[in-house]
Amino acid sequence: MKTAIVLGIGSFMSLLFIVGLFFALMSSDPAMFGAPPENTAAADTLTADSTGHADQPVAEAAHDTTPPAVKPAPVPDKVEPKPVVVQRDTTDWKSKAKLFEAMDVTTASNILQTMNDAEVRQIIPHIKKRNAAKILASFDPGRAARIIR
Repeated sequence: MKTAIVLGIGSFMSLLFIVGLFFALMSSDPAMFGAPPENTAAADTLTADSTGHADQPVAEAAHDTTPPAVKPAPVPDKVEPKPVVVQRDTTDWKSKAKLFEAMDVTTASNILQTMNDAEVRQIIPHIKKRNAAKILASFDPGRAARIIR
């Protein structure tokens, strides 16, 4: 019961805070919420003579419904390059190596020969040395040399 009361009071206080924030923002910049500027009503009811003084009321003012021209955003002089995102390899090479250790050496060798050198280079150190030596012995000597470098 106490929890429900605390939640209810907390929700009510949050609502009051949000409403207060809304009114504070509304009073600081009404145009942000779609309200017309305050001085347009006075400008619609009066007309200016040749001296620029508003002295006569206008019967019906024609409202221009075209939106004002939007100024393009200024182009910065210096464009900063985007930061380089380095992706880490999250592959679990140890668990893959265990799979290859459980296989027959010829089967593991056939599968590893279809993989690229970088992947084989990650797996071989996690395989037992005797099995890794047998697997690399079945590879092309040039490729085996590239992998163990």
